[in-house]
Amino acid sequence: MAFMALRILRMSMIVVKEFTQPFKSIFKHIAKNNNFFRKYICKPPAYGYEWCENTLHMLITKDTKIEPLTEKELINLGSAIWAEVVVFIGCSKVLLLETNRQAKHKETTDKEFLKQEQNIIEAVEVLQNILKQQQFYIEQIVIALKELGTPIKHIEKKTHQAHDANDVLLEI
Repeated sequence: MAFMALRILRMSMIVVKEFTQPFKSIFKHIAKNNNFFRKYICKPPAYGYEWCENTLHMLITKDTKIEPLTEKELINLGSAIWAEVVVFIGCSKVLLLETNRQAKHKETTDKEFLKQEQNIIEAVEVLQNILKQQQFYIEQIVIALKELGTPIKHIEKKTHQAHDANDVLLEI
């Protein structure tokens, strides 16, 4: 499992290096032609990286003799750092855009789900009102039939069954 993770990490680093190559060559070309870019934009991150690397090297190996980087190496290192920054910013932007898109999609599906749920609740309420009206009509018909003197034993049995069925439906 760990071996597979290391392979994936290595492949992703290769992909990042491949993506940074065009930016690195652009920055290197600009640094060769523009003194301001070379001095104030490309070299400072390279100096910072070199200082961190040298300090760590001295702490680990106790070696005090470390050769400073040449100007060409500084330009290459600074160009590589800026290229990775550009690729990182671009990938971060894409990741944020995708996250926002997925959040909006989830929000719209949640709204649709709530709307459907509300429609179902309203439909159940309408059906319950219709059921109450029909029960009332049945009771009115039973009363009217009693007044006429018509035998209504089977009707009363059916209304009791209907009331029992309604109780079961209302419990659900």
